Amino acid sequence: MLKVLEQVETNVSPPEVTEMTGPDVMEEKCGSAAIRFVAYFSDIFDSKVEGRNKYLELLLSVAEKFKKSPYSYVWAAAGKQPDLENHVGVGGYGYPALVAMNVKKGAYTSLRSAFERDQIVEFVKEAEYGGKGNLPLEEPL
Repeated sequence: MLKVLEQVETNVSPPEVTEMTGPDVMEEKCGSAAIRFVAYFSDIFDSKVEGRNKYLELLLSVAEKFKKSPYSYVWAAAGKQPDLENHVGVGGYGYPALVAMNVKKGAYTSLRSAFERDQIVEFVKEAEYGGKGNLPLEEPL
């Protein structure tokens, strides 16, 4: 049995962090995920390519750490998904931002600390166990 589990672990596909360019991407990349992590990054003119890439690499390293968990990771540039940003209370300031959404439970929560690896890892662990300060998702996503 242990050998089978080891085989499954080695066959886990590498995690992805996909740009959310519309609702179809959210559904395609996150449809079966238990928890959807959505990152919002400031405009590329503010953070430059290097800054954006740093955030993406950081998020990808977290996704790699939790690759055995049924989570999905997507990102959007600030202001490019205004309906979703408004729905989860993101927007206008405070980028980068990270939101964990559990569509099945109809709840979401936001990262309320620095966008740094240790804080994001802790946030993912908290989301795994129900999250802190969850708010209701009032309409389907």
